[in-house]
Amino acid sequence: NPHKAAELLITEDGIKKAINNLPERLKSPFILYELQGFKYKEIGKILDVPLNTVKVNILRARKQLQKELKEYAREYFK
Repeated sequence: NPHKAAELLITEDGIKKAINNLPERLKSPFILYELQGFKYKEIGKILDVPLNTVKVNILRARKQLQKELKEYAREYFK
């Protein structure tokens, strides 16, 4: 279905842009956890930050992405 394919491309583009808009301190742990499958402890060692910082930054990244993607969806899927 061409309509569904177009929606999927628009959605993927929006997600990529939203992730790229994250500040580096949120983007790095988010990508390592969600896209590359690292565990919190591993991310802490890779980024040389405490475990709680990793958890908080991933949570903040998710919240920021959720907010940005809601706005994106309102704009493109009226």
